[in-house]
Amino acid sequence: RFGYVVRAQHGDRHLGFEEQRDQYRDTVVELSEPRFRFMNTLFELSRAELFTQAVALHDRHALPGVTSYADLYRIVDEALSETHLTSRLKADIVAEDEREAGRRALLNLGHTFGHAIERCAGYGEWLHGEAVAAGICMAARFSARLGRLTADDVERIDALLDNLRLPTRPPGIDPAEFHAAMSIDKKVAAGEIRLVLFDAIGATDVTADYPADELSAFLRDVLAP
Repeated sequence: RFGYVVRAQHGDRHLGFEEQRDQYRDTVVELSEPRFRFMNTLFELSRAELFTQAVALHDRHALPGVTSYADLYRIVDEALSETHLTSRLKADIVAEDEREAGRRALLNLGHTFGHAIERCAGYGEWLHGEAVAAGICMAARFSARLGRLTADDVERIDALLDNLRLPTRPPGIDPAEFHAAMSIDKKVAAGEIRLVLFDAIGATDVTADYPADELSAFLRDVLAP
């Protein structure tokens, strides 16, 4: 109820104390209800910012065809999901580093695993940032399995994301289905799944230089129910 709402806004406008009290005094915010949506604003800044601006435009009747805030959220969510998957937001960095020889590689950390989580779990079941967070942890564990990263570093990465209340484990998914989803990722080349793997915290490398059967075994272990 209101006592637990510390800060609130409508669109791009912050609600003052009196308005916030009037709005939430008799309201129970229950995230399991369809009319509420959770956004992790640490990892979903683009989604949160676009939605707040779109709400302001909707209130001014500047978005023809939008019938409700729920409809608006769906439109923003679908557009951003498509944008992430087609890498439009990364166009500038990609133009600088077309062969992934430099800093572009960091943008892909956790994404091959994360995109597979999204595909297998069903788009919308996991936020993009949540899937990538779990994907980063999977990349760390696979790196450690290959002897590239220490167990202590894996624990540090897990602890950091766990402290941010982000998932560090993937959901239960059939390993064969997960591997098939990874095989259609945009970083696959000549039939090889290229992964961004750790050499240390802050140092990564894009590579397909690992035993294919090792990846299959890793997926069976990490995706076990």
